[in-house]
Amino acid sequence: MNNYCLCIDTTHTHIVVGLFSKQNQYQIVRKAPREAFQNLFPAIQEVLSAANVKRPSEIVTLTGPGSFTGIRICVSAARDLAQLWNVPVRGIGTLTCYSLPIRNMEPGPFAVCIDGKQNRFYTKIIPESGLSATQMDLIPVQDLTAEEVAASGLPVYCDDPDTFRARNGGDSRQLKEPEAAWIFAAHSEMPASGSYQELFPYYLRKDPAEARYPGGFNIK
Repeated sequence: MNNYCLCIDTTHTHIVVGLFSKQNQYQIVRKAPREAFQNLFPAIQEVLSAANVKRPSEIVTLTGPGSFTGIRICVSAARDLAQLWNVPVRGIGTLTCYSLPIRNMEPGPFAVCIDGKQNRFYTKIIPESGLSATQMDLIPVQDLTAEEVAASGLPVYCDDPDTFRARNGGDSRQLKEPEAAWIFAAHSEMPASGSYQELFPYYLRKDPAEARYPGGFNIK
């Protein structure tokens, strides 16, 4: 019997779902940033049905930063399913995963960033090529302006080069569309997965509602 790993990501602009074993893989990637809530579980069921399995042996989810709603959706789904199926689960930083296909192409340091709105970019500076996923995941994510990213002088990979350029960041290279295979590859380089109790979202910023109403909502 194959052991399958379920990989999910709704932290950014796509719904990404994959099911991987040593022999087989099934993947769904759909650009649907506002439809993750209603479409994530059907996509999970679709890959499980394609593999003819009832549940995976473990779950891996990206944890952010990115969309507040998208992070909540995939991390909550991973926690709930890990409890339901009684399987281990792991969280991996979104920018760690997005850095994976770049690390062996670049001969030296590089920056990976995604548009974090509010005229800023969530950015991870990878100090050297060839680092493991575990090493890259330990590198902190920074909340920077496009100018600050460009000031690093490094090759920049961005999800939206046009917006990056318009915000005085100069030229950047287009990030590839995310793949569930990246998540599985990162997971394969890391120590054993843990419990759902160890899985937490990574927002980097405060929720916009919390930032606007730090004292909480006082509706009478």
